[in-house]
Amino acid sequence: MKKIILSAIISLSVLVTFSCQKGDGEADYGNSFIYMPQSMVSGGINNYYNVPSGGAENTRNFKVSEENVDIFLGVMLSGKKAGEGFSVNIVEDSEASASAATSLGATVLPLSECSFPSSVEVEAGKNTKTFYLSIPKTFVDKNEGIYVLALRLDSPSAYELSSKGTMVVVVIDTDAIKNIEE
Repeated sequence: MKKIILSAIISLSVLVTFSCQKGDGEADYGNSFIYMPQSMVSGGINNYYNVPSGGAENTRNFKVSEENVDIFLGVMLSGKKAGEGFSVNIVEDSEASASAATSLGATVLPLSECSFPSSVEVEAGKNTKTFYLSIPKTFVDKNEGIYVLALRLDSPSAYELSSKGTMVVVVIDTDAIKNIEE
């Protein structure tokens, strides 16, 4: 019985050793989809992206200049494949903004008080690109409370949009931003 078990173990070891070729872990598998990583911050519970995300220096998801508060956002292509470049439009989703404002007891951030690119272009050979939702610092300084803005991806030039993670609701706590700044 011991010889049979030992033979089986040796046979399995040899099989496992020679069945995987070097680099199999780096191969491209599956499909590539475009999404916004910030929409996944809650672990799929909702699309809320809280700004600030925390009080410590290393958890800041925004930067402050003399003119603006720039909130970090991005576009990403899933998978290891980084080949063909692509672009995708960034649009405000007024229905999602209004719904989030109602459920959070917040105010929709006026489009006149912010800016973001109408499209983002990811270069060939890359799979991600950062962009900003910019709010004038004077708006943050003069206003209190929670503001929300829903942004979604639309009309990719290549690849497909993911079935999830293509919309993010940016939840901006102006009071917390001011407290961190000080």
